[in-house]
Amino acid sequence: MSKAQEKRIESKLKEVLALAKQLYLFTPINLTIKYKTKGRAAGQASYNYRTNKMGLMFNLEALEKDAEHLLNETIPHEVAHLVCYSDPCLGSNHDYGWKTVCRRLGGSGERCHSIDLTPAKVTQKFTYVASCGSKVEVSKIMHNKIQRGAEGYALKRTKGKLLAKGWVK
Repeated sequence: MSKAQEKRIESKLKEVLALAKQLYLFTPINLTIKYKTKGRAAGQASYNYRTNKMGLMFNLEALEKDAEHLLNETIPHEVAHLVCYSDPCLGSNHDYGWKTVCRRLGGSGERCHSIDLTPAKVTQKFTYVASCGSKVEVSKIMHNKIQRGAEGYALKRTKGKLLAKGWVK
């Protein structure tokens, strides 16, 4: 990450934190800021009640692909979570109270972003042909359960069953 990118994030973060202090008398406790390069989340807020530490994480790929969204949506979104962690009466998760806090901090109050980000994990998929003839991809965990003889995996629409012999190798 370049110094210019870091400064843009820190500048916007200071601005939103100052607004949070003005509106909600919020001051972050032991705040750490981290950056990551992979993952579908553009940002993440955390609060450890046991250690009394707050954290913010921002995705650098999101900054590269859509800097305006990260600065004007993700930062207010995550700071709204910190404000609500510190005063749960204001809201939690992505409920109406949290949305109100997020909007007052300059965000839209939207829960998700639409930036195409690289997943942190690449998961292995297995293809099965269900008893109804439909092709379905399943995770490694589900594949292993099916191969061990677990029953009860049925498709909602067609009611076709996923069986061990349906695995397309």
